[in-house]
Amino acid sequence: MKDYLKHFFAGALISFITLLFFVIFIHVPVYGWDAGVAAILTVLAGASKEVIYDKLLGKGTPDYYDFFYTVCGGWGMIFLWKIGELFFI
Repeated sequence: MKDYLKHFFAGALISFITLLFFVIFIHVPVYGWDAGVAAILTVLAGASKEVIYDKLLGKGTPDYYDFFYTVCGGWGMIFLWKIGELFFI
């Protein structure tokens, strides 16, 4: 169970850093691009870790639920970020 929690927080951190990067450095005039890029990067990071690091390199055990919790953490952070934008921007 602790491993799933680590994946959840890793996904949330990936999304948070991506969203923060967009706020600080990139000012895209189209609303929602930041969330889209954060969601895609979270999925790519979770899938890459499971497929490349765990399966192909053999340094871990590939697990669908690890990927699932990484994506849930990332998308949960995006949801919280968007709720925060409603109230603070």
